[in-house]
Amino acid sequence: MLWDSWSPADGPTRMSTTAASFALYVGLWTAQTLLVRAAVQPNGSYAFDYATVCLCVECVKLGGALLALALGADGGAKLSPCARVGRALSNAPASLPFAAPSILYCAYNLLQFVNLALVSAPTFRTVINIKVVFTALFARCLVANSTPTVQQWLALLTLAAGCAVSQLDERLEPVSVVGFCLICLQGSLSSLAGVFTQWLMQHENGRARTLGFWERGVFLYAWGAVANLLFIAFFCPAALASPSAFFTGYSTLTAVIVLNGALAGFSTALLLRLLSAVAKEFANAAEILTTALAARALFGTRLPAALGVGAVLVVGAMATYERAKPPGPKPKSSDSLAVPQAAIASLC
Repeated sequence: MLWDSWSPADGPTRMSTTAASFALYVGLWTAQTLLVRAAVQPNGSYAFDYATVCLCVECVKLGGALLALALGADGGAKLSPCARVGRALSNAPASLPFAAPSILYCAYNLLQFVNLALVSAPTFRTVINIKVVFTALFARCLVANSTPTVQQWLALLTLAAGCAVSQLDERLEPVSVVGFCLICLQGSLSSLAGVFTQWLMQHENGRARTLGFWERGVFLYAWGAVANLLFIAFFCPAALASPSAFFTGYSTLTAVIVLNGALAGFSTALLLRLLSAVAKEFANAAEILTTALAARALFGTRLPAALGVGAVLVVGAMATYERAKPPGPKPKSSDSLAVPQAAIASLC
């Protein structure tokens, strides 16, 4: 369920927190899409190297998580800031699983270049929505109490259709079997990374029990920075030749993109901590719709003719998924409830 982490017994504050995390995710990622679009030059390229921007985003997220740790967002009020960070770093041996999502997302980014060379951007954006189904499948296999009902499966299929229809336009092109399979592979990598990140942010068994919300963030973002650095070293080595080469084409807009991208990353971690990877797919659907409307208002971008139909499908899918709650007691899971209030407050 989208809101399985909340029940009436949790009180209105709990519901407000989960709803706010959902809205924060949609708002920040809508802003990120618009900022990146605003950075596109008339010739369709960027003045900067987007790979270095991704690395900067990971580094800012890592710095933010370390700062939150130093300020005591994960507890340890009697410790000095350095001692709090040191205590977290002593858990470094437990960070190895956090490398998996970073590797998956690097493969996802690499496949994006391959796939956009095979199919047009509108076709890619339409087909990639099959990741909604992959997310539900991986959640079913890897996350406890995540077995969708038949009605929920129908809702997820409707959501995928709604996302695809929302982006339909006259420029769609036929997709080859190879192209379709590669896009499916890319979507599955994104889904697996999202579900695995959810598990990492919610896991409370064994060694992971000692890890706080921001400690997990430090490990996740550190591995993300390493993965992005390796990506640049292999595919864009010239960017590492000097600082001037690394920051070529950077501007105030680029700095805003990096800062907003880091905040959007924090919102993703919070969403996966409070809700689930399936809820993230619903948030992505909402982000598609809000981005289209905002782009129309700000840049005069033409709205896809089928946007209204897609919006109806998305809203209908969300309502159907919510009503199709499986019978039985609410799952007992401290995973989705144990977000420190200090961690939430430090995001504001």
